[in-house]
Amino acid sequence: MKPDTKACASPVRKIWECHNDHPQPPSDFLPLEMVACPGRQCLGFGHHFRCGRPALGGDAVNEQVKIYCCGCSEKVEPRLTDGREIYPHRSDLAKLPFWKCDVCNNFVGCHHKTKNRTQPLGCIPTPEIKKARQHIHRILDPIWKSGRISRSDLYGHIAEATGRSSYHTANIRSVEEAREVFKIVREIGGQIA
Repeated sequence: MKPDTKACASPVRKIWECHNDHPQPPSDFLPLEMVACPGRQCLGFGHHFRCGRPALGGDAVNEQVKIYCCGCSEKVEPRLTDGREIYPHRSDLAKLPFWKCDVCNNFVGCHHKTKNRTQPLGCIPTPEIKKARQHIHRILDPIWKSGRISRSDLYGHIAEATGRSSYHTANIRSVEEAREVFKIVREIGGQIA
C-alpha cells in the first residue's frame, strides 16, 4: 500500500500517538514516519504513528518499511504493533515492538535492546518456520556457548556451507532451508566435539 501524497486536511486528527490508553492506531494509519515522542509516555517505542499523508505544510513522509513475509512469499508492508496484540497473555512482552503482516497474521520481533528498537529481527516467519528456527537455536547456541568455537566463527562456517556471505537464523525463509541449516550445524557440532 503506497502512502497518499495529498496533504491531510485535518492534520491534528491524523496524527496518532501510541500512548498506553491507545494500544494501536486505526487501520487506516500506517507506521510510516517515526517521530520523536515530545516527552509523553508512549508504549515504549518512543515514537508516534503518522498517517500516510503529510500534514498541511509538513514534509513528505518516509517510505513504508518492507519485510519479507514467509507466509505471503513476498515483501510486505507490515504494521508496527506491540506485545499486547501479539502475546495478550504475556504482560512482560506488552511494551515490546513487533511487525505484523495483516494479510497472513504472522509477525516478527524487533531488536528492542538496540538504538533502533523497531528494526525487525529478520523476515516474518510462519509458525512452522518459527519452530524450526527455535530448534536450530537449541542445538546451535550450546556449541558456541561451550567456548569450543566463537559465535562469529560458527556463523561464518554456516554461511560458507550455505553459500551466503553471512548467516542469521532469523533470515531463514522456509522449512527446507531450516533443515539444511540444521544438518550443517549438527555436522559442525560433531566435528568440534
